[in-house]
Amino acid sequence: MKRYFLDTSALVKIYHREDGSDYCLDLYLSNAHIIISELARVELHSALYRKHVRNN
Repeated sequence: MKRYFLDTSALVKIYHREDGSDYCLDLYLSNAHIIISELARVELHSALYRKHVRNN
């Protein structure tokens, strides 16, 4: 099984539509073993919040 390390910018693409979203979403939905850092958990919440605030 392939393993992939996803940084925060790749994770954001899964939840917020932008360039590269299709690739990241396909990878996320595949059988790939995805690895993220503990810090990415916090960064993801912050990044998605910023995108939400900008759109409202």
